[in-house]
Formats: sequence, C-alpha cells, structure tokens
Amino acid sequence: MNIKLLIDPTKRTNPPAYTQDSAADLVSWYQSAVNSGQTMVPSADCGNSSLSNMASVVLRAIVDSQPAQEVTIVCRDGAEAKVYAQMYNFWFAGTKAERLEVEED
Repeated sequence: MNIKLLIDPTKRTNPPAYTQDSAADLVSWYQSAVNSGQTMVPSADCGNSSLSNMASVVLRAIVDSQPAQEVTIVCRDGAEAKVYAQMYNFWFAGTKAERLEVEED
C-alpha cells in the first residue's frame, strides 16, 4: 500500500462532500475511483463535520480497496494534510517507515 499526501488546491477537482449521513456514498466514491485506476484523488469536503472523522472514512475506503498503484490524496492546505497524516499514521501505519509524510507542490 502506498498512499501519498499532496498540498495543492489547484489540483483538487470535484471533491466529494462528507457528512455522517453520506459516509457510505463517500466510501463508494473513493473505492470506485481507486479501483478504476485513478492515482490522484481529492480530499473530501467536510463542511461542518469533523475533519478527523472524514479523513478516517476516506483513508479506510482507500486502504480497503487495496490499490495496486500509488494513490495521492490532494489536500487543500497543510492543516488538512496534517490531519490525514495523523489518522493514517495512527490507524494504518504498521511501522515508522510506513508513516505518511506531507509533500507540498
């Protein structure tokens, strides 16, 4: 599994929206995107929802789809990328070497 984070608002096209009611739709969207071979996906828009909850849902969807290729999540800013990194590192990174680092474009 190879997931990267990139901060570049100009590459965040059509991010899906996240609410607790739409979590299943969000999972389906990300799994479809990754399974169709997309290598760059936008972070979701969380609106009034918790950013950490949204990041966990998005990351779980990508991890569960087991992409063969590297997947880059394009974040709006450094704060958003930091939350994604924290959630991934806490829930999915088995070793220190597997931890996510944030890249700025």
